[in-house]
Amino acid sequence: MTAEQELKLLTIDEFRAHYTLTKNHITHTDLWDGCGFETTGRELAFVVTQTQNTIWTAIEENGTVCIVSGFRFVNRLYYLVTLEAVPDAIQYMITDL
Repeated sequence: MTAEQELKLLTIDEFRAHYTLTKNHITHTDLWDGCGFETTGRELAFVVTQTQNTIWTAIEENGTVCIVSGFRFVNRLYYLVTLEAVPDAIQYMITDL
């Protein structure tokens, strides 16, 4: 998150209503109904080629799992990629997983 970004909480229902997930076309996964991407190998190589504002990162922080908009490297568990981009001025966090 940059100093210019506003942090906003987003519920999982709001996320699903506003964002369309990209299916993982590289390997079969049970993460997010086949839409999760691993943090290594070919899946990571695909994720890093996507527009930054379409990447979401599942992270673990203080024993809690949440999803944040944007590409993160520290404490990452997996990635999601959406068709719709997050506005530059906003950082979303989903905590009701």
